[in-house]
Amino acid sequence: MKSSKKVAHDITFSEGVDLSTYVSDWKENVNIELREEDELGVTNTYDIWLPLAIGRKLVESLANDIIKYDEKMAEKAAEEAAEAAAAIED
Repeated sequence: MKSSKKVAHDITFSEGVDLSTYVSDWKENVNIELREEDELGVTNTYDIWLPLAIGRKLVESLANDIIKYDEKMAEKAAEEAAEAAAAIED
C-alpha cells in the first residue's frame, strides 16, 4: 500500500490586501508578502519565499494568464456590442 499526506491552504484575499515584493540579491530568492486584516480585526501576514527561477516562472505565468483573460473579455465585449448594434438596426 502506498500512502501520502497532503496539506492544502486555501486563502482568499479581498481587494484591500496589502502586497509587497522583494528580490534578495544575496539569497537569489523572491519574497511575496500579503497582509490583510480579517473581520475580527486580526492582521494576517503571509510571507512566501521562492527561488528566483520560480519567481520568474510565476511572473511569466501570471502575465500570460492575465493577458489571455483581458483578450477574452475584450472579445466578449466586442461581441456584445455587435449584438446590441444589430438589435438596434432590426
